[in-house]
Amino acid sequence: MKSSSKSRAKEFSEHIQPSRVFLPHEGTGLIVDFLAQRFPNVSRLEWLDRIARGRVLNSARQPITADQIFQPQLELLYYREVQQEPKIHLDLTIVFESEHCIVVNKPPFLPVNPGGQFIEETVVGRLVARGYSSEVTAVHQLDRLTEGLVLLCKHAANRDRYHRLFREGRIRKRYEALSLQAPANTVGEVVHHRSKLVRGSPSFCWREAEGAPNSYSRIRFLEAFEGLYRFELEPVTGKTHQLRVHMAAMGNSILNDPFYPTLMEKKPDCLDLPLKLKARSLEFIDPIDGQEISCDLGPINS
Repeated sequence: MKSSSKSRAKEFSEHIQPSRVFLPHEGTGLIVDFLAQRFPNVSRLEWLDRIARGRVLNSARQPITADQIFQPQLELLYYREVQQEPKIHLDLTIVFESEHCIVVNKPPFLPVNPGGQFIEETVVGRLVARGYSSEVTAVHQLDRLTEGLVLLCKHAANRDRYHRLFREGRIRKRYEALSLQAPANTVGEVVHHRSKLVRGSPSFCWREAEGAPNSYSRIRFLEAFEGLYRFELEPVTGKTHQLRVHMAAMGNSILNDPFYPTLMEKKPDCLDLPLKLKARSLEFIDPIDGQEISCDLGPINS
């Protein structure tokens, strides 16, 4: 008998690193009640079921019990589960691989990390399914709707050394984007766009606000062709949706962007209308072996 999609997802998720949550400084009652309140999309009965199956652990990786009392600042580990995970019929490709890291070309619509309704249908999930260790971790984030290069670390012990590449500005990322709106700048001109980004409404959208800038992008107009305008984008900082917000603020919203400048009604993914934003190139010196790594996917397609 074939296993259900739900049981397959549960079995698969055991090979993915568990998620973490810390209990707050103050609280009373049972841990299960905290979990049900903290994650309202998962019912109390579902949490009790997970606890009964040993899928909620303490920091020592010991299963908790249903009657366990709230302990301030306790670290919990839990495995994500989904009932029916959407299938994304686009595959990733490995662009570069060494003993220590992997660079993949992520298709649009595929999330990088397990979360929400996606576990298997993620970059990390697909690599684990191919036989890579569950220690594999994305070093930086790429929007689900954005295609292009993602750097992943193979071994947990090396994660911080790769994260420092981004914290210390020792990695160069360049993107390309297409827009329907003609830019104000001339071909080859670079616009240095700085602004303060804050959460908008709804909270998964971002907006520019008054105040000291916390985001900075370099945006260069490359060419006009077939009624479209091509841009090279270089994020100096790495705020969520930064490039998409900055392009919209300049009057050059990215083609097929469902969030900016106006949030559109949520619809199923349309593979024929992907966001025209591509993480085209990565350049860095590997912090483990000193190898110079340069990956470039070429221009974004119209």
